[in-house]
Amino acid sequence: LASASEDKTVKIWDPATGQCVSTLNIQVNDLQFHESNSNFLRTNLGTFDLQAAAIATVFGPAPNDRSSPIAVGYSLSSNRAWITYQGENLLWPPSEYRPSSSAISGTVVSIGCSSGRILFFTFADSKTSQQVS
Repeated sequence: LASASEDKTVKIWDPATGQCVSTLNIQVNDLQFHESNSNFLRTNLGTFDLQAAAIATVFGPAPNDRSSPIAVGYSLSSNRAWITYQGENLLWPPSEYRPSSSAISGTVVSIGCSSGRILFFTFADSKTSQQVS
């Protein structure tokens, strides 16, 4: 079970015990578990690897001190300033094109801008389907 809050966190819950098992520092509007692998959480910012986030919680932050969950495939950075791939910065849109809303599906990153424009970024290559399957 997953819940998103206005405090910019996503909590993962054990439905059998009602205990919070993980807290992720990320603000999302939409979330759902991947259809075939519940270790992946799909959000409007991208897909995140919950198993890797749980390992980071147990063993402490990685050397680069990521407080956000580990992104799989294309996503948006937690501050929405970058389009990322595998958690690494890939494309920096100018501020007037930063998302007020977003949706990500495979190799397509869709951004709704505050101006009313909708931008679609389609990337040619993705290993997302191989990693999430």
